[in-house]
Order: sequence, then structure tokens, then C-alpha cells
Amino acid sequence: VANKLYLGAKSTLIIFNPDELIRMRSGTTPVYIDEIFINGLKNTAWSQQPLRLKYNQNNIQVNFSAVEFNDPASLQLEYKLEGMNNQWRSAGPQRSSSFRNLDDGRYVFNLRIKKTGDSKWHELTLPFHFTIQPVIWKTGWFRTLLLFFASGLLIFFLRLYYGRKLEQQKMILEKQKAIET
Repeated sequence: VANKLYLGAKSTLIIFNPDELIRMRSGTTPVYIDEIFINGLKNTAWSQQPLRLKYNQNNIQVNFSAVEFNDPASLQLEYKLEGMNNQWRSAGPQRSSSFRNLDDGRYVFNLRIKKTGDSKWHELTLPFHFTIQPVIWKTGWFRTLLLFFASGLLIFFLRLYYGRKLEQQKMILEKQKAIET
């Protein structure tokens, strides 16, 4: 009867024990990505699928949170953006991280959390994966197309040069034949 709360409903008796709740919550504290902003605009399409962003969508802000009712000040959060910097950085009191002018490539945003005094970090179960596409002139197919175009120009100018040189040699031979006869 001690430390229990009894609630009666129409055909049910609910018994609530706060000690059980604290014992259940003594495990890992969940950490969540709340919002993602791309170039200042909230992205609602984020899910478990990796995002494919255009080359100019390279300013990312990630807002995150952790739920701890017993001792929220005891939480330590760290984040890292694989692909830019593979080292963990302390979030401090902020629950947000911003990345500006990211280069094209693949990135993974990850969070980890631990309580003060714990030795083990717990990572985010669903990290945020995204890819920033390269500018058109950095793509392989554009470079291949450029190579074909440059090769075509080179062939064109070589044929033009040697064609004129052949014409000049023909004219010289004709003049020599005309002088000999």
C-alpha cells in the first residue's frame, strides 16, 4: 500500500507505483533527432531513408533532445558528422548543431549520450544519413562528355591543319611542275 497510487475506473483498478517507474527508467536515456533544417527550411521528408540533397543544399542544422525526468542536468550529449569530422564534439547545453557550406559527399550525423558518472556511451539508434550531390562539372559523366568534346575538337583542328598543309604541298608541287614544263 505504501508509495502506490490506486485509481478506479468503471470496471478496472489501476495501481501505479512510482518506484517501479524509476526502476524501469534506470536504463539508457533515449536520444532523438527532433528537426532537421536544410538551408534554413524545415525538412519534413526525413525518415529512415538517406536524403539526397542538391549541391546548393549544403547548410544543415540538426535539433535533438534527450528525455530524462529524474536528473536532466546529468546528461552529456556528443555529436559527430562522419564525412566532415569523425571526432565526437560535446553538445554542451545546446540541443542543436549546425554545419555550413558542406562539400559534396556522403555524411552520417550521429549522437551519443551518457549520464555523469557512467562510463558507457549510448549512440542514437537511427543516425541521419544524407548525401550532397556534386556540382554538375564534378560528375563523372560530365567529365567523360567533356573528354569526348575535347577529343572531337582536337581531331577537327588536326584535320584542318593537315588538310591545309596538304593543300599547300599540292600547290608547291603544281608550281614546280609548271616551272619544269
